[in-house]
Amino acid sequence: MVASPRAGNLPNPWLIRGLWLATLSFLIFLFVKRVGSRIGARIAVGSLILVVVYWCLLLFAHVQALSQAREQAKALTPTGESISRLAAMPTLANPFGWDCVFETDKATYRFRLNLGSSSSVSRTVRYEKPAGQLNQALKEVSADRRTQIFLGFARFPVAQLSEQDCTTQTFVQLADLRYTEPGTSRGSFSLDVPVDCADMLTSER
Repeated sequence: MVASPRAGNLPNPWLIRGLWLATLSFLIFLFVKRVGSRIGARIAVGSLILVVVYWCLLLFAHVQALSQAREQAKALTPTGESISRLAAMPTLANPFGWDCVFETDKATYRFRLNLGSSSSVSRTVRYEKPAGQLNQALKEVSADRRTQIFLGFARFPVAQLSEQDCTTQTFVQLADLRYTEPGTSRGSFSLDVPVDCADMLTSER
């Protein structure tokens, strides 16, 4: 389990950078003073213990995030939709912030969950399952090698058309909602595939 690569979500990025620099400086100081040659074995054992404790704490936080995310997902799901799957991902350097994604039979949702906060849910987005012109456009680009590779990786793929009034050419904008939204330049988990409107209209007929 790794953190989502979105540095923009950090609550205080300068504090995090300062901590990293302080830790690096301390390690360099220990190396210069040759502390490892005197207490190397104890450092190794202590490091392993810290890693195990960190994993246990992260596992506990993940279980809590999934439990709370399920409750929030039920509250966000409209009547008539049923939740099929759900995922919770930790945000970078923030153990209390989790990005949660869940899918129903009609749409895919994402929201930010803040553990231990009274207003625990924010940044909620909803993407309906492809239908009509969007569904036809997806069929048109389904044979594209880039589309196949992307959909083979994405766990929560969503799509939209860059131009709803398709006259000549538009783009099918794909994204894995775990990381980003379609039509945004943030992250590398999105894809724009051109589709010809005339071909799409011909297929519809």
